Formats: sequence, structure tokens, C-alpha cells
Amino acid sequence: MNTLNFPWIASFWARIGAFTLDWAILASTGFFLSLLLEPMFVSLGPWGRLVGFVMALTYFGCLNSSIAKGQTLGKKALDIRVVDQNNQCIKPSVSFFRSSFIAIPFALNGAQFSSSILNSPLLYLISMVIFGFFLSLAYLLVFNKATRQSLHDLATGTYVVNAHDNPQEISAIWKPHYYIVFAIFLVSALSPIFLASSSNQIKIEQLISAKNSLVILPDVSYATVASGVHNASDSDGNDTSFNYVDAKAYLTSDSAINDDRAKSIYSILNANFNSAASADYVFITLLNGFDIGVWSKWKKLTFQFKDGELILDEDEEPAPEADLE
Repeated sequence: MNTLNFPWIASFWARIGAFTLDWAILASTGFFLSLLLEPMFVSLGPWGRLVGFVMALTYFGCLNSSIAKGQTLGKKALDIRVVDQNNQCIKPSVSFFRSSFIAIPFALNGAQFSSSILNSPLLYLISMVIFGFFLSLAYLLVFNKATRQSLHDLATGTYVVNAHDNPQEISAIWKPHYYIVFAIFLVSALSPIFLASSSNQIKIEQLISAKNSLVILPDVSYATVASGVHNASDSDGNDTSFNYVDAKAYLTSDSAINDDRAKSIYSILNANFNSAASADYVFITLLNGFDIGVWSKWKKLTFQFKDGELILDEDEEPAPEADLE
């Protein structure tokens, strides 16, 4: 395998730098759009990430093509561009297809899926797309030193090159890379099987049932429920642990983020989830806001319950960082 870095091929750090600048531009655009369209973004709920998907796909699809001579604003700043094997800019259709390899898993990552999808064979496809694409993209970008082609480059026969350097002959990609990428996709697709067990499946079904008891409420657009054991050590080095249930309810109005709403959700959860009734602590987080993928804004407040009572003491055990969507 030839591991030399050819001057014509853009370096790893140049590509990372360009992508970071491009992402900053998309995030800034999302921020300014939110100043004008926040109520609409909030009303979109889980579908808000489609806004960021369209923005990212349009931005990279157009600018990486012949429309902008293969340069996004980030690539222009780093003096690199996207070309085909003949050092020519690619067609917009090819560029949009190339950009979808990043935009699609990005849109799915963090998306709020219904219980029916999480319990269907679609879960394996989603796992393969999210983890398979991201891990393969990263692996090839780091370890394919001969051509620096990542997954989307290989699929479209493109290269990211230094804009003002002359084309040079490039060594063929190391063939074992293909086998490693195949293994990454296979493991990603089958990961739900590896993570599942009979006891875990029962627990997941109970969590989904508890979640469903919350999402039917008229002012709840989405909900997540998790349970587990939190281990910690006190100042004297003594180990302590407690069982907890952590629920998040995404509300359609920020005026509903109050003690009364938290108590009503706790009562519903306690009645529909056995673990909530036996937990040492129950954490209810109420949220209102939006996530459009490239930018998000949330108002949230977490309420702690112990033995059925709302805890207001700031010195009480803090909520553990946990979430299972």
C-alpha cells in the first residue's frame, strides 16, 4: 500500500478545516433563521431536523459541484475543491448524491423515531445508515492515505484536491479497506441484535409502554423514558448507588414547564411503569424548543421526585446524565 501524501490530494487537516468552517456557516444561518422563524420551527417538532437536512444537502450539493467550481466557502478558504478523476468539476446531480452520504445519516442521527419503527426491521437499516456511514466515512478519511477518498468519494469517483496544484498519478486504494468498510456496515446493521437480550427486551418494551403513556397527552409532542442505576462515591470514598427513572417530555408550549405539569406527568409515569414506583429517584425533564439539525434552542427544567414527593432542595442528589430514546 502506498501511503505517500500526494501534493495534488488535499490533506486530512485541510478537509477537516474546510468542513468545520462550512458547518459554522450552516449553524450561523440556522441561528439567524431561528430569529425569524422560531414559532414555525417549534411547531415542526421532530420534523424540524428536515430543515437542517435540506439546508446541508443544498449547500454542499450546489457548492461542491460545477455551480461553484467545486468549492464550498470552507473549501475556498482552504484552497481545495472537489473534482473527478479528470480534474474536472462534477455535475450537480453527482454532487447532490455525494452529499447525501453525509446529510442522510446526519438527519437520522438524533431523530425521534416512533415506537413502531424501533420495534420493526427498519431499526437495522437505520442502525446501518447512521453508524455504518459515519464510521466508514471517518475510517477512510483517516486511514486511506493514498487517495484520501472517503465513502462518498468512492461512491462518486471524486477527489478533494488542492485547487492550484497539477494532477498527479494516484496509487490504487488499498483493497483491504473495502473489506473493513464492509465489516463496519455489517456490524452496524446487526448491532441491535448484539445489544438485545431477553431481559433487555422486556425492559425496552416496558420503557416503550411508559413512553407511549406520555406521548398521548395533548401538549406532549415527544417523550423519552430511561431507567438504570447511578453509582457514585461520597467525599469519604464510600460507594453509594440508587435506582432512577429519567423521563423527558417535549412540550408544545413553554408555559407548561411548571411544577404542576411535572407532577401530573410523574403520576402518569408512576401508574404505567413499575420501575417508577420502586425507583429511589424519578427525574422529569420538561422541554420546549426546536432542533433543526444545524441549530437548536431549548428551554428545559428538571424536577426530582423521591418517595412520590417533588424535591426542591438544591443540595439533593443531582440527576444522572442518562437518556435512552
